[in-house]
Amino acid sequence: MNFISYDRAYSLFPWATFEERRSLMHTRNPERLAIAREKYIPRGWDVIRSLSDEERSDASSPFWQGYRIIDRSSWIIPLNMDGVESPGYGLSRDPVFLTTWNFQSPHFGVGKKPQNPTFKETLVQSPLLRYVYLFDHKALVQRAHEFLHHAQRRSSITRDMSLDALFIKHMQQARPCA
Repeated sequence: MNFISYDRAYSLFPWATFEERRSLMHTRNPERLAIAREKYIPRGWDVIRSLSDEERSDASSPFWQGYRIIDRSSWIIPLNMDGVESPGYGLSRDPVFLTTWNFQSPHFGVGKKPQNPTFKETLVQSPLLRYVYLFDHKALVQRAHEFLHHAQRRSSITRDMSLDALFIKHMQQARPCA
């Protein structure tokens, strides 16, 4: 899984993606799986549907269960920002850095139908925030909801980028260690 923010490119499973040219499909739709295989296998990619038991339990596996954007397994590549104005908004860092997820690759065995890997997360969004945030820890989701509930009770608060800056600062203080 790879994505780009305004100033960085991110890869959650870079070794598998760029070194091994393997892609772990995350779909229940057989048509999408067929389309992906049709597109990427001729280009030299190995499109897999699930992990072996050995790879699933190996901490050095390139598909080891991802934890957050800035964990030891992810790659973050700064983009050349020469001539590009930062959106600013008073943010201390890109909101993407708060992202956490829980990657799960289910076991399967003889006589069992292979199951697709899943990402477990909760979206946190509010009219008080410009961005949508993604967390996998219940404690982080609860902390986010408490912050937003407190902010909504203050009648003078309206949709303002300063809330994202405060939200990011508030949430960074609570993040579990990688």
